[in-house]
Amino acid sequence: QWRQLLLTCGILAPVLYVAMTLFVGLLWEGYSVVSRVPSELSAIGAPTRPLWIGLGMVYAVLMIAFGWILWTSAPPNRALRVVGALLMAYTVFGQFWPPMHQRAVLAAGGGTLTDTLHLVWAMITGFFFMLIVGFGAAALGKRFRVYSIVTMVIGLACGAVTGTYASQVQADLPTPWVGVWERISIATFMAWIAVLATALLRAPRGAATADPPAFSSTPGRWARSVRATPQERTRALPGDELIENPVGSLQHGITIRRVRHEVWPWLVQMGAGSRAGWYSYDFLDNGRRPSATRIIPELQQLAVGMIFPAGPGVTDGFTLLAFEPERFLILGWTTPEGGRLMTWAFLLEEAAHDSTRLIVRARVGPSARVFGLPWWAANYLVSVIHFPMQRKQLIGIARRAELTMPRSSAFKTTDRQAACAR
Repeated sequence: QWRQLLLTCGILAPVLYVAMTLFVGLLWEGYSVVSRVPSELSAIGAPTRPLWIGLGMVYAVLMIAFGWILWTSAPPNRALRVVGALLMAYTVFGQFWPPMHQRAVLAAGGGTLTDTLHLVWAMITGFFFMLIVGFGAAALGKRFRVYSIVTMVIGLACGAVTGTYASQVQADLPTPWVGVWERISIATFMAWIAVLATALLRAPRGAATADPPAFSSTPGRWARSVRATPQERTRALPGDELIENPVGSLQHGITIRRVRHEVWPWLVQMGAGSRAGWYSYDFLDNGRRPSATRIIPELQQLAVGMIFPAGPGVTDGFTLLAFEPERFLILGWTTPEGGRLMTWAFLLEEAAHDSTRLIVRARVGPSARVFGLPWWAANYLVSVIHFPMQRKQLIGIARRAELTMPRSSAFKTTDRQAACAR
């Protein structure tokens, strides 16, 4: 009963917060939920500030209770435990959010340190949002993972649009629709929390909190690990020399029950549009067209400099920087001048029992920028978005190779010479 009560807090807290953003403003004459942001309801001198703070404390108690039950009742499920810890940290951090001044004060030059800190708190809260949803994506099944990715995309998009209004708020200029965009972002995150709580309430005790096995040999089940080993994370891989001083690096790996030359064709034909797809979430990176489930002979030729389209209907994408047949393939995102913003390396190595280890490493160069963020912040954002997409791709490649390539496959590459972009 206590568990159910505390999980219910995960529904009550989001409902309360969304209601606060929609209805507290009704007590402030002249306030508009369409053209003003929720932060103005707690601004210094705002008539709604006392009510907002009082309701915010109730919200905090409910959210901390939900985070605590996730932390304590899900020991086998590490992802859920992390979500619980992050929810509690996010809520406590939010209670110390410095208030902003009202727009008229800001326009008159009356802004202080609290206004600057208010923006810093907003940015850090956004990172909490991405981390919570990102770890939560790995906690439950495939449908919840897809839902989590959609949540992050909507939250990022609406947050980015809201950020474009910052200078107008400071100057007390009209900001049509800013309130709508920010409230959509908030409601999307709150709805995700409520959905998570509902899923846990409906699941039998222990079912939703059990950590999925790292590998399943049962046909049709693909709950398997994509973690790179400590040695894989630290060793040098082909393509590292193309970006010598990366500001960020992400590694993943998967063991595929096929020999290298049976896995290689699936890498060669990657790419959106007219190519075979990225084997990930096709509705995000392939225009909803399903990725290929067979080897396409006409896509088996490689040449350094060729483009692997990033999405359907586009001419730019990842450039093939280097490859060695049946061993490695290095993609990169380059500038018009030829500079390398990032590299994406796929390495095949022999493993025990006629298996192959597919190791993937993404490295980002110093000149790359993500939404103009500093790299200490962008690294978190990139890792949260990259993981579910990369995991889906690796499992997609493994599933296709294991289901469609017989052990006696006669497929051979015609050119075993390595090629590299200079």
